[in-house]
Amino acid sequence: SYSPGEEVRVGCTVGYTGFFKLQCMRGRWQAIGKACQRKSCGHPGDAQFADFILEGEDFVFGSQVVYTCHKGYQMVSRRNTRRCMEKGWDGTLPVCEALQCPVISADNNVQMIGDADEANYGNVLRFTCRSSNEILYGSQQIYCNEHGEWSDEVPKCREVTCPVPVIENGYVLGNIQEYKQHEYLEFECNPTYKRSEARDPTCTRLGTRAGWSPTPVCERKCKLSNPNLLFPVGGATYDPPFRNVFPPGGTVKITCGDNYYISRPQDISAVATCKDDGEWSFELTCREVTCNRPRDPTLYDWRNWDQRVMLRDTVRYSCRGGYKRTGGATEATCTRDGWRPNPLCQEITCNRRDFQNAEVQNPQQIYRNGERASYVCKDGYKGNFYLTCEENGWRGQQQCRECKKPDIQHGFMVGPYNETLYYTCEEGYKLVTKPWWGETKCGSKEALESACGELPAIPHMEVESQRNNYMHGESVTINCKEGYVAQFVRLTCDEGKWNDSETSLEKICQRDHCAPPPKVANAVVVTSRQKEYTSGSEATYQCRDQYTIKGVATVTCINGTWGERNFTCTCTYIQKHLKLLQMLFLSLSANGNPCPNPPEVAHAVVETSDQTEYTSVFLSLSANGNPCPNPPEVAHAVVDTSDQTEYTSGSKVTYQCRESIYNGGSRQRLLASMGNGRRESLLCSPTRTYIQKHFTK
Repeated sequence: SYSPGEEVRVGCTVGYTGFFKLQCMRGRWQAIGKACQRKSCGHPGDAQFADFILEGEDFVFGSQVVYTCHKGYQMVSRRNTRRCMEKGWDGTLPVCEALQCPVISADNNVQMIGDADEANYGNVLRFTCRSSNEILYGSQQIYCNEHGEWSDEVPKCREVTCPVPVIENGYVLGNIQEYKQHEYLEFECNPTYKRSEARDPTCTRLGTRAGWSPTPVCERKCKLSNPNLLFPVGGATYDPPFRNVFPPGGTVKITCGDNYYISRPQDISAVATCKDDGEWSFELTCREVTCNRPRDPTLYDWRNWDQRVMLRDTVRYSCRGGYKRTGGATEATCTRDGWRPNPLCQEITCNRRDFQNAEVQNPQQIYRNGERASYVCKDGYKGNFYLTCEENGWRGQQQCRECKKPDIQHGFMVGPYNETLYYTCEEGYKLVTKPWWGETKCGSKEALESACGELPAIPHMEVESQRNNYMHGESVTINCKEGYVAQFVRLTCDEGKWNDSETSLEKICQRDHCAPPPKVANAVVVTSRQKEYTSGSEATYQCRDQYTIKGVATVTCINGTWGERNFTCTCTYIQKHLKLLQMLFLSLSANGNPCPNPPEVAHAVVETSDQTEYTSVFLSLSANGNPCPNPPEVAHAVVDTSDQTEYTSGSKVTYQCRESIYNGGSRQRLLASMGNGRRESLLCSPTRTYIQKHFTK
C-alpha cells in the first residue's frame, strides 16, 4: 500500500515516448506529466520513378508506406514497403527501372528514324519511304508503351495506286480496276448533277496515303470556289462566313466595298440563291463602279480624256449653244446611277411670263434661248416692251407706266371720257395750237407740250432770256451767280413738269465755300479764322521753331476746294541738335596734353584718320545747306567775330575767352565753322585755365 502523496514512476512501452507518474491522492491515483505517445520516424524518402502511399497515422511507430513504380517502369527490388520501427524505417528505398521494348527491323525501302536496339518506355520510331513513287502503308510512327511493347507493327512501302472510287450520283467510264500514280479518272454525273470540280481527278500521293485529287463528287450544290480569291478587293464580305458550299435553295449575302457593286451598279450588297442545277442566281463578282465618257451631242467641252472615271470623281464640262448645265452645275460627278446631273445639259427655255397690266403678242407657252416675247401695255397704261429668253431666265423688265392726270399750269382739264382727257387754259393764257382747247390720250406724245409754263424763279440764278411757255422736251441751262455753284446742269420740261421738281428751288444754286484749311505737320495757320471760306479766300501757314519752310506757304479756296499745297516744314540737323553742339564746345579737353582717341559722335566721322597723337580734335557733323541761326552761347567766352546778321554755309565764328579766368596764362580761343559741317578746334596752353580747372576732374 501507498501513503497519500507518494508517487510512482511509470515507463512507456517499446515504440512510445513520454514522462508519466502516478500520485496517491485521497485514496486514488492521479496521473502527472506527459502521456506516452507513438515514436516518430520522419519522412521515409522518395524513390526515383516511384510514388508511395502511407498506411497508418503519420510517420510514427507502426505505420507503413507502399511504393509503386511510375508508368513504363518496373520494380526491381524485392520489397516495395517500409515500416516505422523503434529505431526508424526498416529496409532501403526500392528501385524502379524503365521497361525496354524488343529490337525490331524494317524493310530496305523503308527508312526508320530512332533507336530500335535500346528502346525504353516512351521512345518513338518514325518511318518514311525512301522512294517518292512509293507510299507508306501502316503507321508513320510507333512508340514503346508502358508494357514494354511496340504500339504498332513496322509499316511497309508500296507503289502508289488508287482503286476505282464509288461515286454517288455518278459513274466511272472504262473498265480499269486500279490506277497508278498520275493517271486520270474519267467519270460522268447523273442528270441534274454536276461535278464539284471541273478538272479530272488524278491518282496522286496525298501525304502518307494515295488518293484522288480532286475527289470525284457529283452534287447539286453551289460553291464559292474561293471567297478570298473571289472578292480580293474592295473589302468584300459574305454571310454566312466560313462556308463555301450551299445546297439548292441556299442563299449567301455578298457585301462589296464602298467603290464596288454586285449584280447592279446601284447595289453594294445582294443575296444570291443556289438553283437546282447548282448555279447561282447571278454571277458572284464585285466590280468597281466606273463611268464611261458620255456620248451626249449637247456637250461642247469635256475636260477629261480617260475613258473610265471612278466613283465620286468629277469632270468639268460645258454645253453647246442653246443649252446650259443642268441645275447650274460646273462639274459632272460619277455616281452609282451614272453621271450627275442627268441630263448633263438641258435646252435653255423660259416659261411664258404674264403681267397684269400688259398683254403678250403671239403668245406661246415655252420660249427657246434667244426668242423674244413682245408685250403691249393695256388701257390705262402706256408703253410697250419685250423680254429675251437667256440662260439665266428672262432678260428685260416690265415698262408699263400708269397714265396719271398731268398738272397744267395756268390751265385745267376734265375727263377722262373714253380714255381721253380734255383741257384748256385759264383767262390770260392760251394754247400754242389754234383751237382754244385740246385733248390727249394715255401715251400720246402730242399736246400738253406748253403746260410747263414759264421758268420758275430760282434764287441766285442768272437768266439770260425768259419765255412764258416751254414745250415738252425743251430744257434750260442753269447758270448760278458768282460765289454760288449749281447742283445740276439743266432743267427739262417733261409732260407739264420740270424734271427736277423734287429739289427745292432754294437749293439749286448753293453758296460756293471751302472747309477749314487742311492740317499741315509742324505748321499752324497764321491767318484769322473765318466762319466760311468763300472762293478766293487764302490761308497762310507758319512752321514751328527750328523748322524751315520749303515752298509757298499760302493756299487758296477755289470753287469749294483748297488749291494744291506746295510747301513742307523741315528740320535741319544743326537746328535739331543745337544743345548737343553747345555741350560739345564745353566738353573738349584744354590742358595742352595729347588727347585720347576722339569720342564717337552720332552722324560724325574723324577727318584725320591717320593721326596717332591728337593735340587738336576735329569733328565733321552732317548738316544741310540752309543758313545757320545765331552762334550758341558759350560759358566764360564771347564771340570775337564782327557783327553778322546771317550765317551761311561755311561761315566761321571765333570765341574769345574772358581774361579774368586765365590767371595770366595765354588766351584761348574757340573756332566754329557753320553750314554744311561744324568744325570745333581748341588750342591748348600749358597754363591751367578756368576751363581746365573745371572740366578735367
